[in-house]
Amino acid sequence: MITHTIRDVFRAYFDRFEPTVLGAQRLFIFDLVAVGSLVTTSYSIFARTTHIVTEYMAMSVMAITIMLILLYHLRYFSLRWSATALIILLQVQTATDMLTLALLGSPDSETWIMLDTLTSLLLIMTSLVALLKYTPAIISAISIITYTLCVHYFPNPTLTTVYPFYLVILVAVVFFDLVMTQTTLHLQEENEELKDELYDFFKVSGMSREQLHAYISLVKESGRTSDHTRELLNFIDSRAQQKIVSSVKTVMAENASRMELLQQAFPTLSRSQLSIVQLILQGKKLSEICFLLGKNESNVSTQRSHIRAELNLGADENLADALNNRLQSYLEKRELFQ
Repeated sequence: MITHTIRDVFRAYFDRFEPTVLGAQRLFIFDLVAVGSLVTTSYSIFARTTHIVTEYMAMSVMAITIMLILLYHLRYFSLRWSATALIILLQVQTATDMLTLALLGSPDSETWIMLDTLTSLLLIMTSLVALLKYTPAIISAISIITYTLCVHYFPNPTLTTVYPFYLVILVAVVFFDLVMTQTTLHLQEENEELKDELYDFFKVSGMSREQLHAYISLVKESGRTSDHTRELLNFIDSRAQQKIVSSVKTVMAENASRMELLQQAFPTLSRSQLSIVQLILQGKKLSEICFLLGKNESNVSTQRSHIRAELNLGADENLADALNNRLQSYLEKRELFQ
C-alpha cells in the first residue's frame, strides 16, 4: 500500500499539467514557494538560534508544507487552494517570528524584524502575481496587525519611523489586489468562453484553424479589402450552414445513443460522471476532458475518484481499462440475451 502511494505521488508529480496559462503560472509559483518554505524552515530549525517557539513553528510549517505538496499532487486539493494555504501559512510563520523577536528585544531584533517585513512584502507580491483572490488582502491585514504589535512591544526608532510608510503601502496593495484580481479573472472567464465557442465551431463545421488562417491569408494576398473578405466569409457561412446543422444533429444523436448505452452499462453513475466516462473511453487525457466539458482539473479529478469508488476499483487498477472491460462485458451479455 505504501509503495503504491509513493509511486502515485511521483507519477502525479511528473504528469502534472495545468490547461491554462494562469494555471501553469500558479504551478510554477507554488513550486517556488514550496521550495522556499522548506529551505527557510530548515535554516530556522538547524542554523538559526532564536527561540523554542519559532523552532516549533518552523517544524510545523515544514510538516504542513510537505502535506500540502502531497495533497495537491494526489489531487485532493486544487492548485489555487494549495498555493493560497501555503502562502498564508508562511505569513503566519513570519508574524510569529516578528512578535517573538519584539518580545525578546534582543540587539539584533530590529534587523530580523525588518527582514521579516520584507518577507511579508515578497509574499504579497507573489500572491498578486499568482492572482490568488483576496490572499494579498489577508496577508496585508496580518502584516499590519503584526507590525503594529511589534512597534508597541519593541519601541524602536527605526520601526516607528517606517510604520506609516509601511501602512500606506499595505493599504494600497489591498486596493490594487481587489481591482486587479476582479478584472483579470473576468478577462480569463471571457477568454475561456471564447475558446470553447471557437472549438465548437471548428468541430461542427469540419474546418481546421489552419484552413481558416490559410483562407484569410489568401484573400489578403489577392488584394481584396476587408469588406470583400467579410462578404466572402458570410458567403462561406451561408453555404456551410446546412452542413453545420446536419453535423450538429448527427453529433447530438450519436452522443444521445452512446449516453443511453453507458447508462445501461453503468447504472450507478450520474449523468455528469457518464460524460467523463464517455471521454475516457475515447482515449481523452485529463486536460482534454477539462477543455471539452468546460470544467477545472480539480472537479474532473474528483469525479474520476467517485467513478473509481462506484466501480470498486483498486488503487493499482487502470480506470480506462476497467471501463472498457466492463462495457465489453455488458455488450456481450446483451447480445447473449437478444
